[in-house]
Amino acid sequence: MLFTVDAFMQSFGNTMISIGLANIPVFGPYLAAVFNGLQTKAATGSNRKALIGAYVTLWSTNAYGEIGAYYDAIEKLSASQVAAKIALHGMVGGISELAQGGNFGHGFASAGVTQGSSPLIKRLGHTKISRVFIAAIIGGLASRVTGGKFANGAVTGAFSRAFNDEKHKKNGIDELTDALNATANKLAETLGSPAYSYHYAKGYIDGIASVFVSLKRLYEVLPLIYSDEGIVKMRIFDYTVNQYVFNENYRNEVNALITKYIDNAVSILPPDKLAYFAGRFQGRSVMTASLNKHISAAPGLGEMYYGILVRSEGLANIPVRLLLGRTFEDE
Repeated sequence: MLFTVDAFMQSFGNTMISIGLANIPVFGPYLAAVFNGLQTKAATGSNRKALIGAYVTLWSTNAYGEIGAYYDAIEKLSASQVAAKIALHGMVGGISELAQGGNFGHGFASAGVTQGSSPLIKRLGHTKISRVFIAAIIGGLASRVTGGKFANGAVTGAFSRAFNDEKHKKNGIDELTDALNATANKLAETLGSPAYSYHYAKGYIDGIASVFVSLKRLYEVLPLIYSDEGIVKMRIFDYTVNQYVFNENYRNEVNALITKYIDNAVSILPPDKLAYFAGRFQGRSVMTASLNKHISAAPGLGEMYYGILVRSEGLANIPVRLLLGRTFEDE
């Protein structure tokens, strides 16, 4: 028998917990490392193997991420670059397996075959969790066929997918935030008059303060992500983002809605309010840019999760919340 369903689901469940922890800003990878170390300790009773497991988790998540970041910067990969990416994935998988007392070849096959199957995974999986699930199956089968353990290969396949293709996959939000650049220019037009300098200064200070509010929100909403209601909301949002990325008609509709939302807000706001939001935009941008690179994304995540999980906001509101720390209607 290649594997049992119960064993696979238990392995996949632990892997998804680890992936979820690793995606928490700043301390996430360390939390995932501790979690995997404890799992290894429980399974083997060995402190040495637990430490190795923790370190391998920390190293492999970073390695897969660096590979993804490097190749994501290339607009169109050549055949040789695709092959190199697959080989690098295989190397990380093989080293991870070898370090934990396994076989290099089994780990290489799991990660390499999973990466080589990316086009298939993309076609079959409509959400992030489904794509990671498919990657786990492919990685497990590749390991089993080459003589390794299915569970080990499933973990390798899931990790290689989650911290490479999924981590660097454009989800539409980055593109949507570009719409605020035009808004900033419109807002900046109000700054020519000294009459509005007070409002701009107030907005600037509030923009700086909003970064800390966003960090607090991130801390407050993290438990909601793994609640039953939170999981449903995140899946709905994930589906919406996938529609935005892959459905051109839907993307055009959302972009038009965002443009209309911003234009309407700018057209009805009095000049003092416009000056305030211009200052807020600048203050938040400056403060975010000054943060350590490891936590610079945290305020945006805080606002995004707050908008999705607490306010139940749609995709059109998220880019405004990301860069202003609020929507135009918030009081």
